[in-house]
Amino acid sequence: MPSLELSTNLALGDAKAQVLRALSQAVAEVTKKPEKFVMIAVHDESAMLYGGSDAPCAVAHLHSIGAISQASNAELQRAVTAVLAPLGLPADRMYIFFHDAERANVGWDNRTFACPAN
Repeated sequence: MPSLELSTNLALGDAKAQVLRALSQAVAEVTKKPEKFVMIAVHDESAMLYGGSDAPCAVAHLHSIGAISQASNAELQRAVTAVLAPLGLPADRMYIFFHDAERANVGWDNRTFACPAN
């Protein structure tokens, strides 16, 4: 159930679909979760400042049941940077916040992940 929500002030234009796919694959690979459960949301052209500057920047939040660790977080930071750097986003102008979700606090398919299937 990993979910990555990313906001950036970059205008992704025609690259947006490619960015979504690349981020989905990266999250699945790093978290070792099936991609069929990965959700990605990208909000481009957001009004954003980083360090008082409107130069390209981004902020992201990854929520996952497990798969949050120092090693995997660093690996995902590198993977997201690799996707966005070619579009003009420097590695030092992006934060990613990693949230380890409890199974009982994530809903899907009319239940939470802590409840048995219907």
